[in-house]
Amino acid sequence: MKQFFVTVLPQNRRLTADEGDNLLELLREYGTAPDAPCGGYGTCGKCLVYVDGIRILACEVRIDRDMTVELPLE
Repeated sequence: MKQFFVTVLPQNRRLTADEGDNLLELLREYGTAPDAPCGGYGTCGKCLVYVDGIRILACEVRIDRDMTVELPLE
């Protein structure tokens, strides 16, 4: 299984993930996840992040490459 690096901004943290991991779960594991009151089912729309400059819900992202994730400022 391949491993990828996920750089999280603005903290500038570099996380390691396995191919196919869910981005929201990865961010939760490292304590940097955005709010997701729906539990990661994509219904609340609150886990919005920017992945390589594209706005997307973190719960809908499967890691398939090295990527940069920008979290919204509180």
